[in-house]
Amino acid sequence: MKLTINSLVRVNKIIRDDGTCGGCSRGDEIAYVGLEGYICDIQDFLFEPVYVVHFLESNRRIGFRVGELDLIEEFDEDTETWRKVEKV
Repeated sequence: MKLTINSLVRVNKIIRDDGTCGGCSRGDEIAYVGLEGYICDIQDFLFEPVYVVHFLESNRRIGFRVGELDLIEEFDEDTETWRKVEKV
């Protein structure tokens, strides 16, 4: 599974604030299972990629590790179409 910018992803576990979410209290639930959004940025934190996901319903951006996300659809730039990803 390769996560890229513009990919549609789904959160696969409850995510709680670890103190890095602005405007949240530590321990607050900031993302829940099944929430869907688009990857808008990829950054590094402690030598690991962090995928910044934009959730359109709440207009929030939250960073995730690769194991916390499932890929649903990816954008094929060559054909300019969305392609559903088969789970293996």
